[in-house]
Amino acid sequence: MTLDLGIKALNLFAPVPSSGTLSLAAPAGHGALVLLLEVIHRSRGRLVALGAASRTRDPREFDSMFNDSVDDDRRETSLLDGDASAEARWAEVERALERAAEVHTQTGDQVFCVLDVEGLTGVPPRPLYAGEGVLVVLFEALLTREEEDESWHALADTTWRFSSEMARAGSYPALDPARSHARGDHAQDAARARWSEGGAWARLLEMYLTQPFEVAEYFTGLPGNHVPAETARSDLEALMRGDADHLEPEALRFKGPLSDAV
Repeated sequence: MTLDLGIKALNLFAPVPSSGTLSLAAPAGHGALVLLLEVIHRSRGRLVALGAASRTRDPREFDSMFNDSVDDDRRETSLLDGDASAEARWAEVERALERAAEVHTQTGDQVFCVLDVEGLTGVPPRPLYAGEGVLVVLFEALLTREEEDESWHALADTTWRFSSEMARAGSYPALDPARSHARGDHAQDAARARWSEGGAWARLLEMYLTQPFEVAEYFTGLPGNHVPAETARSDLEALMRGDADHLEPEALRFKGPLSDAV
């Protein structure tokens, strides 16, 4: 089952599953964490997060990544022991997965089990699956390099990758349509191919996919909006037909459905 959270870029190119694994990797400044927080917020989800001690040894600093968007009583955060063996770290991951499943069983809420893969090495001892209602998020903040660890990418049912060009242009969420996908979902391959060609049409699509978020409203001054998946698919078909070719791309920036700009 996928979650229709009204986020155009995700509904079209990388639908959010309610369970399984999501691979999320991006350099700083690409809005990856904001997108994840918006997904948690819109789903009224709960968070179980395990951070990497190689990034920070202060549990409060790790928790602060989430505290503005996920209420105290809806999140649990902890850090991997930076001095522990690889085997011991995987045992901590196992406990986090078990805790996430327990939270879902107790509350019935959607749960996001976020694992900072920076602190993990080697191959997981078992598939990173925590049961129905729990989405395991393999979060990789690319602070010191540009490329993600492909071994983690291969584990994922759904992949989010981000475009540096879109981020520099302020086109958020800067989700890259060509590199983001759900396993086995080829519904938008024609749009991906056309996007990859660049040009005026790709710019129109880029602007259509921009969207203000509720968790960022304090900073942007723009209220978040929702576009149902069915509407987004209909809008993309219209874009593919050329129905919006007469519009200036900026007319679509941070709008909702295509009808808001036409």
